[in-house]
Amino acid sequence: MATEDKADVMHAESKGLGGDHDVALDIIGTGDLNVAIDPAEERRLVRKIDWRVMPFICITYLVTYLDKATIGYAAVFNLQTDLNLVGTQYSWLGSIFYFGYLVVGTTLTGHCNLWRPLF
Repeated sequence: MATEDKADVMHAESKGLGGDHDVALDIIGTGDLNVAIDPAEERRLVRKIDWRVMPFICITYLVTYLDKATIGYAAVFNLQTDLNLVGTQYSWLGSIFYFGYLVVGTTLTGHCNLWRPLF
């Protein structure tokens, strides 16, 4: 059977099985990764991913910017002398955000791999 015919059959079979059928697992299981994708479906999928992922990325960048800007302005207004920071303590203030980001990011990624998405 040709690759395009096989992809059409798998696509047709997957539509009738409801939301619990995992088409990606079927494709990986067959070893045939050269499956034709309908351009309209691909555009819808990319748009859906963009609308769900991009807000989180933008919020993360906003929080990162606010954190760095606030610490920068605080340094200008004598944060180091007011808090009696010596040596590299001021540098560690900028790193604290990223340690939290690392812990929360890896934890959430692990939970997303364990639980099924709601959408």
